[in-house]
Amino acid sequence: MKRVIKTIIILQITTSLIQAHGMPDNPLGISTIVTIAPTVYISEMSKSKTAPKERKGKKTIKFIEDNLATLKVEVAKGEGETLDTLATFFTVSDVTAWKAYLQEHYRQVFFLNKPRDAFGIYVYIDDITKRNFN
Repeated sequence: MKRVIKTIIILQITTSLIQAHGMPDNPLGISTIVTIAPTVYISEMSKSKTAPKERKGKKTIKFIEDNLATLKVEVAKGEGETLDTLATFFTVSDVTAWKAYLQEHYRQVFFLNKPRDAFGIYVYIDDITKRNFN
């Protein structure tokens, strides 16, 4: 009986956390947890088909999208906290040279005949990082 109570409490806490903060890295695709004491039901469970590399790419694109204005300023200057964070997303070996490269190629990073969207910026930076800084 103690084990059932502990399980229910843990699942109620987990449910509360999921409802409050979401579950961004949800490997089982759990979208709803329903607790009907003493039985716990997990509904709409499916295996995640998104590979970890794809999730990392999506997070990086979202980061670029959310911080685009700041990134433009920091790339132009060749330094900044947001740019340092972006370097961690790409696992850059030589951050100083990477920042200098982005600064030197500012127009190519952010424009290709027209302003690039977050995905286009991600693809460009990912490509040059893989070729030159990993």
